[in-house]
Amino acid sequence: MELEIKKFLGIGLIIIGLGIFFWDIKESYYYFTAKKEFPQVFIQSVVNNSANQETSLSTQDQLNALITNQLNQQIQQLLPKNSITELFNLISWSVFAAFLIYAATKLINIGREFWKDSREINQ
Repeated sequence: MELEIKKFLGIGLIIIGLGIFFWDIKESYYYFTAKKEFPQVFIQSVVNNSANQETSLSTQDQLNALITNQLNQQIQQLLPKNSITELFNLISWSVFAAFLIYAATKLINIGREFWKDSREINQ
């Protein structure tokens, strides 16, 4: 009876591990070929930069505001609007996918050990 349970658990764990493994590879394929969007773990917040500027600012303050405005425009030209959040979402999926593959291989290994034990006791 114990042999049948170990064999059943072993085969079940192997099937579950392989299912997780292939599901993870399939989803990663869809994400990296742009057939699906990455899960949105990080979301870019909207910042309102339309601050009211008073005309009574000193020349130094106006110069600082002009430099800051020019730097912001240059940075926006270098980096697309959501590139940082998309990069973080890509990295978070990659870490999660690596964890899933690690967990699936552990399940497969445990299932293999159960199945191996049930076969050794049988002989």
